[in-house]
Amino acid sequence: MKFSPLDVAIIFGGYGLAVLLLFVATRTKDTARRLLVSAAGLAASTATVCMLTYGTFSGPWMWAWGAVPVVIAAWFWLRKYQQSSWADRLAGKTGRIFTADMPGRPSFGVLAGPGRAVGHDDPSGGFDFAVEFDFNGQRVLGMQYRDRVAAPARGVFDQTRTGQVVEAIDATHSLVQLACPPTPALLIKARALPEQRGAGGTAKASIFEDYRLARNTIGALLPSARLTPVAEGWEPEFAAQFAVEAENEAFARAVLTPEVQRLMVADPWFRIRFVAMHRGALWTNDNGSLSEWTVLSNAAHLVRLAAAIPAHTWRTVFPGYQVEQFIGRLHAQGPAAWQLPRRSLVARVNERRMAAGRVPLSPTKLVARIGLVAGLVALAVLPVVAASVSSADSGEETASLGSMAIFPAVIAIVLVKVTFFPSRKPSMFQRLMQDSSHRTARPS
Repeated sequence: MKFSPLDVAIIFGGYGLAVLLLFVATRTKDTARRLLVSAAGLAASTATVCMLTYGTFSGPWMWAWGAVPVVIAAWFWLRKYQQSSWADRLAGKTGRIFTADMPGRPSFGVLAGPGRAVGHDDPSGGFDFAVEFDFNGQRVLGMQYRDRVAAPARGVFDQTRTGQVVEAIDATHSLVQLACPPTPALLIKARALPEQRGAGGTAKASIFEDYRLARNTIGALLPSARLTPVAEGWEPEFAAQFAVEAENEAFARAVLTPEVQRLMVADPWFRIRFVAMHRGALWTNDNGSLSEWTVLSNAAHLVRLAAAIPAHTWRTVFPGYQVEQFIGRLHAQGPAAWQLPRRSLVARVNERRMAAGRVPLSPTKLVARIGLVAGLVALAVLPVVAASVSSADSGEETASLGSMAIFPAVIAIVLVKVTFFPSRKPSMFQRLMQDSSHRTARPS
């Protein structure tokens, strides 16, 4: 394959221009933002078409494209195997595992009903897979479901059927729930970038976080109760980043104290999802299949949120001995109950990212970024090495390949920087966590 300087400029210049336009788009709004995003798509498409015209559908490239379906099938099989493995470990002796084709229902929480969340004992509710277990003294339920799920429950996933594979990629969602006292329905939704600016706040999210927010909220389960917006009386930053809907306005204000509002503003985890409370459960959802990291990470954040809600709020909605037990478990371990039980590379990377105000990454997304960096490094190094050892290549072609290597190398360096070494500047989230670690939490 021979690339002229013009080809190099079109391919890498197109991708570079697309990234630059997306970066500028995050700082504009309305019509200008739409035009910039459209221009970025056009630039990336032009670069891709130019690159694909150079023999990518013949020779070794043809083998690479042909291996894609095999890799996807193997990935689904591996995820299914891993899911049964970690679910058995989490359930242990005190938990339970549920599937769509086995009898049994979780002991609390909500299920996927026709368009809305229904109670765990409602026959119209369904799911594909669920695991219920104890997490730092709290009862947690992780559930996987698909769009348009309703009774009877969906059958076993068959990866040999194209329709089910497409549905598993695009229409599978996970729901993580924390058992709590029965409360009126409450929904807290993160705002997208245009909404944040429209609310008069300083947008902290990026256009890529906007994409994750859209993916998480499409097909998400909402409370079945009648909700009304509660727009007034919030702190400015919270009002700019979140929208609140409630069945009972007084309860919503009792839950969302200034301390809770500041916690949600400071923690980037809340920027790409919604949090709901109803039917004895506090829950959030993600797009994609249920994984161990999704369950444990989301459960830790839900425990942190529940612990920040004043104890008297829980007592007001459901007084009794069970509530006192719930409050006692929330505060018994303090900040230790907010952390994941095992230290790993993902946990360490996410600690740095959250300290810098960036959204945490799942293991799948982290592996994808590492793979992308490896591919960029290979794209930068291998052609130059091959050209330098081949006597058939001219000096002009070697120089052309050398200039091409600059672009993927720079992109790889930038990606490593923003993924593993984001700027660690003091943030409200750090201060809140430090304050919490120095005091002993007691129910009020």
